[in-house]
Amino acid sequence: MGSHMAHAIRMHKTGGPEVMRWEPIDVGTPRPGQVWLRHALASKLFGHVAAGRIKIEINQRYELPDAAQAHRDLEARKTTGSSVFTV
Repeated sequence: MGSHMAHAIRMHKTGGPEVMRWEPIDVGTPRPGQVWLRHALASKLFGHVAAGRIKIEINQRYELPDAAQAHRDLEARKTTGSSVFTV
């Protein structure tokens, strides 16, 4: 069994969805005790995001040192859409 090519959404610079690129990646060969899993539905979803057919709303941005506050906001249901950390 050789290596396997798959695709992934990769970001080579910071930014929003506009910096996402759908690229082939080599996932290598499974090691002992590992298996390949197919992520067909996730792949389709990410393809739609990359093509702009599905929009991701980023409604909250937190600096990494504010992770505890982000967690409190999430638990208190003060967030909507996606939350991201900026570094």
